Amino acid sequence: AGQTSEYQSKFRFSKSSMKPETLTEPPHENYAYEGAPTLIDGLHGSQNYRTGRWIGFWGTPLEATIDLQQPTEIQRVAFRSIININDWIYNPKECTVSVSDDGKKFRKVAEQHYDLADWDHINSIETYQLPFDTVTTRYVRVRIAGHQLPQGHTGFGHPAWLFVDEIEVE
Repeated sequence: AGQTSEYQSKFRFSKSSMKPETLTEPPHENYAYEGAPTLIDGLHGSQNYRTGRWIGFWGTPLEATIDLQQPTEIQRVAFRSIININDWIYNPKECTVSVSDDGKKFRKVAEQHYDLADWDHINSIETYQLPFDTVTTRYVRVRIAGHQLPQGHTGFGHPAWLFVDEIEVE
């Protein structure tokens, strides 16, 4: 008898899904995969950060500008990050959300700082949400910076990897 397998992907759409997006700095070449579109394709990554559903940054922040293509009412940005401490992958250190009507002059609407993950989060996927007062805007800039590896880690003194799989705008 033959075996069959079923593969299923769930899409999660938001106001940023499939919209034009640019990155200020490219992801690290080893984990660039499809680049910027990975962050707005509606597909979530698994615990395996090597599948192409995550993009990775090392020593540079992720800074994405999303063109919503028309003035749009928004009140929240969310993103997911994977933590795999043994592979030097940590949670973000901070995230800033800025908006613009012309794509040139941006104003900050939200900022959040995150403590360094501890060993209890050795292998997890975390969702981060930044709510803010409702604004109508066309461009959304999300800047996510990573931590340095902490004292006691084998890579102490080096940047931690930052992996993100989706930026959702609501």
